[in-house]
Amino acid sequence: MDKFLSQTNQVVKQALDLGIAQQPIGEEKINGRSFKLGGKEVLNFGSCSYLGLELDQRISDAAIEAIHKFGVHFSSSRCYTYVPLYDQIEERLEKIYGKPALYAQTTTNAHRAAMNVLLDVKNDAVILDQQVHASVTMNIMQMIPSGLHVEKIKHSNMEKLEEKIIELSQKFEKVWYMADGVFSMYGDMTPAEELVKLVKKYPQLHLYIDDAHGIAVGGKNGVGCYLEKTGGYHERLILAGSMGKGPGVGGGFVIFETQEQKELALNVGSFFAGPVQNPVLGGAVAVLDIMASDEIHEFQDRLKQRIHHFQKLCKELDLPLVGLDETPIFFIGVGQDEIATKIGAELKEEGFYTNLSVYPNVPLGRAGIRITVSNHLQLEDIENLLRTVSKKLNENIEKEGYTVADIRKRFRIA
Repeated sequence: MDKFLSQTNQVVKQALDLGIAQQPIGEEKINGRSFKLGGKEVLNFGSCSYLGLELDQRISDAAIEAIHKFGVHFSSSRCYTYVPLYDQIEERLEKIYGKPALYAQTTTNAHRAAMNVLLDVKNDAVILDQQVHASVTMNIMQMIPSGLHVEKIKHSNMEKLEEKIIELSQKFEKVWYMADGVFSMYGDMTPAEELVKLVKKYPQLHLYIDDAHGIAVGGKNGVGCYLEKTGGYHERLILAGSMGKGPGVGGGFVIFETQEQKELALNVGSFFAGPVQNPVLGGAVAVLDIMASDEIHEFQDRLKQRIHHFQKLCKELDLPLVGLDETPIFFIGVGQDEIATKIGAELKEEGFYTNLSVYPNVPLGRAGIRITVSNHLQLEDIENLLRTVSKKLNENIEKEGYTVADIRKRFRIA
């Protein structure tokens, strides 16, 4: 076993021993706000179903109806036959986005289908943001042996990006920049307005934005946080998204610029993975109907209230919050992996489930507690959590001889 695998395995085993990773929840009916973990009731600050739609009765009813019509699973490749719910999903996506849409089993599979037809491995270059989601990186790395030129830049460094665009434009027909709309670890957003300026300035620049964590959360009819920032679609943009986070169902999609791109991705883009299960398809149709209505903005407003409350309390409690964008993902810096792990375990004992983030998910020495908020949570839940985090953080770092100011310096928090 190589060093990286060994280190990763040790981190996971330590978290397993503390009961904060790979843990089954209790068999009781869930309410979205809490669940049982190891027999103990904990508030769920680890859900990515930000709007709380996964328990909406309309979505459950649609999923059940799909089972009654088509069975739990229609076991056939879409290349041969498929249930009509796929078409209904894509029609709804295209109505919301005004562009051709392709729905897939997962966002990872959607990336694969799209990238295989969008990228010319001999004539294109790809620039990856250092923190772009692993599903993007994985698919791109598989194309390097075929000749694709790939480089990485430091996270959201627009100055370095522009340098690379100028440099690579001399050698390649297209230069692709790939980043997240909302980055999954720190919850910060890609500098969308600056990217639009670069697209206008450099005709060879194309953007591939994975806004998995922004879909339904932001924008008119839930188009996502990236398009909310840009004010709508712009040229030379491919947008990918997830139906399994904000929308609360499952599957992933890509929004293309042209119908030809969509057809190529479906017909020859290695679109070979198994079909989406019918209850997920039925639920996706129902949630897209909610997104297409004005009701989605009520869900968004409720979530924004929780986001603002979280940010306000972090400021009052002097917590080292990394990133200040209006997203439902929060990262409270700690520093040392061992201390972050200890705090994560202590929070669980106090009745709060959060996501521990240590190396290799984050760089060495930049461990922390990743917290997500959803509409299932009450404002008092957020306050109780953050007061507990403040207490545990200060107790643990004091023992190690450093302060919140030291953490701010390490994470470059103003």
